[in-house]
Amino acid sequence: MVQVRKKTLDKATENVVSQAAAAGIPLAFDRYEDMSPVCRFGLMGLDCKACTQGPCRVNPFDATNGTTCGRDRENIVASSFLRLVCDGAVANATFAGAQGAAAGAIFEGIAAANEGMLPPAQLLAKAVAVAGAGYEALAGAPTSGRSIEEIEVGLGALKADKINVLMLGNIPAAQAEKIAKELAPNRKLNLVGATGAGAAGSPIAGNYGSEEALLVSTCVDGVIAGTACVSPGFLALAARQGVPVMAADRFNEGDLLERAEAHFRVNQGRNLASKFPPAKAVVGFTSAAFSSVAGAQWSGLADLGVKGVALIGGCNNAMATQDGPAVRMAGEFLANGFLVIANGCAATGLAKAGYMDPARAEALAGKKLPRFLNALSETLGSAVPAVLEAGSCWEIPAAMEMARYLAQKLNIPIAAAMPELSRPAGWSSALAVAAQGVPTYVGPVFMLDGGLQTVSTLNEQLKTKGGSLVGPAQAGDPEAFVNTIKADS
Repeated sequence: MVQVRKKTLDKATENVVSQAAAAGIPLAFDRYEDMSPVCRFGLMGLDCKACTQGPCRVNPFDATNGTTCGRDRENIVASSFLRLVCDGAVANATFAGAQGAAAGAIFEGIAAANEGMLPPAQLLAKAVAVAGAGYEALAGAPTSGRSIEEIEVGLGALKADKINVLMLGNIPAAQAEKIAKELAPNRKLNLVGATGAGAAGSPIAGNYGSEEALLVSTCVDGVIAGTACVSPGFLALAARQGVPVMAADRFNEGDLLERAEAHFRVNQGRNLASKFPPAKAVVGFTSAAFSSVAGAQWSGLADLGVKGVALIGGCNNAMATQDGPAVRMAGEFLANGFLVIANGCAATGLAKAGYMDPARAEALAGKKLPRFLNALSETLGSAVPAVLEAGSCWEIPAAMEMARYLAQKLNIPIAAAMPELSRPAGWSSALAVAAQGVPTYVGPVFMLDGGLQTVSTLNEQLKTKGGSLVGPAQAGDPEAFVNTIKADS
């Protein structure tokens, strides 16, 4: 740890980060600090690597300069954003197994970004189309058989006396359920999920920013990995620690468990995870969970003053305090009377912080929402937490379906926030949500900030659909964004 800064809100992960530093094990937080200050040209979309005449970069203080081929500032920024969205749509379509359906829009987007012949407005229109294609691919993917249930979340979900096998990354629901069914008879085994993976009802050990910390605990004995959101740093550390990693699509129970049991035997006496009890989280909410609520009951709930529905999603980003942006955004929405839904790594961060424990709902829901949550709990016949969990980031269409269902039943507006984005798939989904008429906040940075007109050009297009996409430079801090949503509703 080169700098003294708060790496994470999660106390368990914070403890492991300190242990890793003492042992000389670099984590993502350290690698980010080693790179600091990061390249501001790249951060703001002002560099171009579309051909080998460069790479080129544009001086933001000189309006006359451009790239070797003649691209100007706005073109570079729009093209860079389009390429990021194309990369994300590829990940989303690949996860859904629908590469063919999304290929046309993606190929056109990549070609346009590489050539730079189109004006920025058309490049950004293609980004919207590409994001929509990736989203539609996800909407057609099978989802997990979700039902409302209580699970454990956090480092403490790993058990010192069990062989802990971690399902990690983008593993399709049917594949995850099949693997879980095969492993279920083994009573010595503790199957946990992380970073979007896991069978329905499985405990969740962590999210993207804490993947490596789970390994440092020595409590992970084997890993079943998806094809995205498994960091290279995690894979390198797993190899260093002798933790077997097996691709989900090549899962072999006997081979994995033999090596995982060997790792377990070598690490007898481990107790780090047990020092940090897991958080309790009630998860598995979908629009179907509210189907038993009658029309008159919805009218009664609507009279309790809930102001809107907020969907919080996205990733972790090492430039921010892990989970901090999502927790801050949720707190602000709740304090202003918004019903909060969360998915992806943001949801796991909120669960670790206690926002999905019904016992803590009144303490965390601010002053305006507890009456509504209590009434909703009575109506459903089960306790409702301050934040409703809605699956992995790959299940964002289902999360949006639930948000729209609740907004329609309660006659309230929808907003979205993905304040800790990093992965291209998350950026593609954020743009797709905004293009569906939802005011959407992204952070901790926004690549379009490098242009003078690019953000406004994009939002002119999104405004026709009723949505917007803004970052800290446009909306300010979470408090300011929520106040804007309140004022517009």
